[in-house]
Amino acid sequence: MALRAIALMAQSALILYSAYIFAMALGALRRSKPRKEESAHRTARDFAVIIPALDEEIVVGQLLKSFQIQDYPRDRFHIYVIADNCTDRTAEVAREHGAIVHERFSDNERTKGYAIRFLLQRLEAEGVSHDVYVIIDADNIVLPSFLSEMNRAFERGHHVVQGFRATKNPLESWTTRLDYISECAAEMESRGRRGWGLSCGLRGTAMAFSSQLLDELGGWQECEGFHEDIKMQANCVLHGYRVAWWPEAVAYDEKLTSMKDMSSQRSRWLAGDIQVFRKYFFRLLARGIRRADFHRLEQALYLSRLMLPRSSLAAGALLMLCLSLFPFTQGIVWRWEVWAAALGGQFLCLVAGLLLARAPRSMYLTLTISPAFSLIWLRALAGGALGRRRYRKASHASTVTVDDILNKGR
Repeated sequence: MALRAIALMAQSALILYSAYIFAMALGALRRSKPRKEESAHRTARDFAVIIPALDEEIVVGQLLKSFQIQDYPRDRFHIYVIADNCTDRTAEVAREHGAIVHERFSDNERTKGYAIRFLLQRLEAEGVSHDVYVIIDADNIVLPSFLSEMNRAFERGHHVVQGFRATKNPLESWTTRLDYISECAAEMESRGRRGWGLSCGLRGTAMAFSSQLLDELGGWQECEGFHEDIKMQANCVLHGYRVAWWPEAVAYDEKLTSMKDMSSQRSRWLAGDIQVFRKYFFRLLARGIRRADFHRLEQALYLSRLMLPRSSLAAGALLMLCLSLFPFTQGIVWRWEVWAAALGGQFLCLVAGLLLARAPRSMYLTLTISPAFSLIWLRALAGGALGRRRYRKASHASTVTVDDILNKGR
């Protein structure tokens, strides 16, 4: 009886979350409502571009170069680089490219959230304020229209915006190829969430917040542990704000080239997923029920799904499909047709993500080894279970330049 109950709950969760992903894919196919005509007079908001950087001397220069060619008034944005526990020339390189550099050293507070809070508190102490605060990773490169598009998003009345996170080095290794496929699926989900009118997810970079929102939330409070972006996202929804997805604001993000670095990164993410679930799931659920608010309830479901990544869902569906073929599992495992449909639906979602991203043809061949992503998550799960969640610096050494990105186009 206990085995049947456990099997029922596990299979129900697999089908529920598979259906959830498929629903987001359908939302991506919905035609967006036509945007209202924009006023000829547009306010040029004052932006603070915040770049947390830990030993990023190799890549931070290209990011700063991409901000030097923005088609946005130069006197309406300031670039702040947080040289966070750096042991290389990150601070010097940033200053050479015209950034305002703040150096921070701490043996205990080593995550990105602490660096962001450090800068915001220092600016407040100096009496410096801005209309919008953009957070972007040091290994990124942005298109010349990035700030103009962010300004358009805030002109629409949004208070928290997530830009489009493209991939800087998709073909560099088999891990970057797998990560690119995952990225396409995630962006398709963002498109789907916007299609259904839901709050989109924050992705850690190319995200922007109004000063009004930060004031209401009491500044940047999400410092401890990992996944400060998802925690901020959940906190925004809890306070009644929706994250707007603005794909016209494009930033190219560097993907990790080795399985070791990627599994370490996923281990941190998994630890962060657990932290944000504990902190916000029940608060979102309670407030959503109390106020009959669908968006908070959906956000609670979203947080619960984070601990079952797509690759795990696919691996689980494949396992159930295999088990359903054995006679001794009858009455415990659902019929094979159910799992074939779940697996096929997930595969179609990945293909749809590649089609929407106009991915290179070689990426469709990479789909054949996409189950290897499950191995990365299993290794990450083992690292988390064994407590190996100490922050480990990811290696960023891409030679992709601003000119490479501009010549390639989006």
